[in-house]
Amino acid sequence: MKSRMINLILEDGTELKSFKIDEVDLKDIRNSNGNSIIDTKITEQISIELKKCEDNYIGTISVESKQIIDSNLRFNRCKRCEYLEESREIKKSCDEDLNNYSEKYIGKIVVVLESPHVKEYDFIRKGKRIPIPAIGNSGNSLQNNFEENFKRIFENDDIKDGVYSIILCNAIQYQCSLGVNTKKYRDRLFIVLWFMAELNKNFLKRIKSYQAAIVINLCTNGNHEKDPLIDKNKQIKPYLETEYKDNFISKYKKSTSIKNLKGLQRDVQYQINEIVKDNKACLFYSGSHPSIRKNWQIKKL
Repeated sequence: MKSRMINLILEDGTELKSFKIDEVDLKDIRNSNGNSIIDTKITEQISIELKKCEDNYIGTISVESKQIIDSNLRFNRCKRCEYLEESREIKKSCDEDLNNYSEKYIGKIVVVLESPHVKEYDFIRKGKRIPIPAIGNSGNSLQNNFEENFKRIFENDDIKDGVYSIILCNAIQYQCSLGVNTKKYRDRLFIVLWFMAELNKNFLKRIKSYQAAIVINLCTNGNHEKDPLIDKNKQIKPYLETEYKDNFISKYKKSTSIKNLKGLQRDVQYQINEIVKDNKACLFYSGSHPSIRKNWQIKKL
C-alpha cells in the first residue's frame, strides 16, 4: 500500500502537517464535499482545507406534566433546508438562533454527534456549499424518533414544564472522515483534532456557552476497522499505543491509559462531564448513534 502525506488546514487557519492517507483514496478525498484542495495537482505534499459545520438551532419541544404537548423539530433535510432557505445569510441566521432566539425558553437541549460526514456538505445555496449537521440518515432518524426517545426520560427524571429549544452540534465541526468510508480515517483524524489540535477545548467552550438543561451524547463509539495505515498483522490496541502514546497520553494529562482511545463517545463524554462543575442542574444522557438503527434509545448517565 502506498500512502501520501497531506496537510490539513482548518477554517481558523490551524494547520496539521503530515497526516497519512492511502493513495487509492486521493480521488475521493479530492472530490469529497466540503473539502477543497489548495494544490491544483496531486504532488508529494497535498493540502486540504476543512470547512466548519456550524451548530444548528433545531426548533422547540413543549413539556407539560411529563407530556410533550407540542413540538417544532427540524432535524431532517426537508424541514431544515426549507427553514434555512428563508434566511438571506444562513451562517448569520444560525448564530442568531443559537445566541438570541433560544434565550426566551426555559432551557436548552443539546444533541451531540461526533463529526460531520459527506451528506452534511451537500446543501448548496446560490452556488455555495453550506455545511449543515446531520442532514442525511441521522437527521431522518432524529426527526422520526426523537420525541419517542425523549418521552422515556420522563419516567425517572423531573423534567420541568416549559418550552425547550434544541441545538444540534458535532463535537468536532470538521469532516473527520475526509469524505470516504468512516471506518478508514474518521477515528484517526478525530483523535488528532480532538487531542492534538485541542478541539476538545473548543467543544467544551461551545457546550458551556449554551448553558444546557439537558445534554444528549449520541456520538458513535467508532473503530479503526478499515484504517489502511494499520498493519493487518498487528492488533489495533498495541498499534494505537505505539502511534499515539507520546503525543496523546503526555499531552492529555488527565488520561493515564490508552483505554480512552477505544471509543469516540467516551472521549466526548469525558469533556461533557466537565460541565457539571459549572452547571450542576444539567441532566446528561447518552445513546447509540441515530444512524445505527431506527429504534435508538437514550439512557441517563
